[in-house]
Amino acid sequence: MFGDHDSGLINIECGYPRWGSSVAAATAFFNAEKDCLDRMWQPVLQAANLPFSSPTVSVPARGVDAVSPCTSSGGNYAAFYCSTDNTIYMPLDHLQVDQFGDQAEIYASVFAHEYGHHVQGISGISDKENKDRYDAGVRSAVGLELSRRLELEAQCFGGMWVGSSQFVGSLTTDQVGRIRQTNYRRGDRAGDMRDHGTPDHYGAWYDQGHDNNRTWMCNTWNSPSDSVS
Repeated sequence: MFGDHDSGLINIECGYPRWGSSVAAATAFFNAEKDCLDRMWQPVLQAANLPFSSPTVSVPARGVDAVSPCTSSGGNYAAFYCSTDNTIYMPLDHLQVDQFGDQAEIYASVFAHEYGHHVQGISGISDKENKDRYDAGVRSAVGLELSRRLELEAQCFGGMWVGSSQFVGSLTTDQVGRIRQTNYRRGDRAGDMRDHGTPDHYGAWYDQGHDNNRTWMCNTWNSPSDSVS
C-alpha cells in the first residue's frame, strides 16, 4: 500500500442524504459515506494484495451506549473504531452536534478518520502497532509515540477522502475550509495523555492527505519523531 507511489483514492462523486441529528438520519448519512469510502478504498487494498471488508456503522444517541468489545462507554472521544467487531461507532452526543449544527462535513470528516482506522485494521497496521505498543509499554514514551503515529496516519487517510471529495465537487471549498480549521483545533492538549498528536500535527497530517491523495505520503511510521509529537 505504501510501495506504490501512484496509489491513492479514486475520485468518485457520491450522493449523501440530508444530514439530521436523529439516530435514523445520521445512520443513513454515515452508511452512505461508508459505501462511498468502500468504493474508494477497495481498489487501493486490492492493488496491494490486501484483504478488504466493509465496516458496520453504529450511531447511538449517547456515548454511554457506545459499548463495544474494544472499549467501555463514556470515553473522551468523538467517535471510535473497533476492529474486534469491525464497527465504526459515531455517538451523536460526542460529535458536538449542538456546536456544529447542520455542518455535515465536520461529522463526515470524523467518519473518514475512523474509516482510516478500519483500513489500518484490515491491512494489519493496527495489529503491528498494538503488539509493538504492548511490548514497549502502553503508556511509555515509545508506546505513546506509536499511538500518535497510528492516529496521525488515520488523519492523513481521512484527509485523502476530503481532497478527493473536493476534487469531484462532493464538498465545497467553504466546507473543506471548515473541516481544515476544525482539524487544527483537535489533538492532544496540555495535560492529555499525548496519544493523538499536537493540534498542529493533527492538522498537518490531515493536510498531507488532502493535498496529495497518496497513501505512501501518509506513512507516519517512517517519519521523524518531531513530526508526530
